[in-house]
Amino acid sequence: MDGKPNSTKDVSFDDFVLEVLKEDSAPFARIGSQRRFLSNRDGDVAVTHLFKFEEISAYVRFLEHRLNRKIELGRANVSPKMEIRLSSSVDAILRDAWAAEFELWESVQASET
Repeated sequence: MDGKPNSTKDVSFDDFVLEVLKEDSAPFARIGSQRRFLSNRDGDVAVTHLFKFEEISAYVRFLEHRLNRKIELGRANVSPKMEIRLSSSVDAILRDAWAAEFELWESVQASET
């Protein structure tokens, strides 16, 4: 991806987030809205099951229960490990600008089924 418009090489996490929030952001920062993607025309969340990526085990348990079989996830296309830290000032800007996104994320509860 280095040298391509979508490359984030040498872009700090703060700079990435600030670019995402721009009206006409760079190609690498055009990530869209999860809230809009999951909502109907009235703006109501229109999915019946939603799982947080950081709680992927809840999703696996849900599928195992529904499919009545054991599931083992492999790992592919994994980014290199690196420290990703957002400064408190950019975090505040992001939380203000994307309040609806954070509201959706905070509303998701892990469930067994």
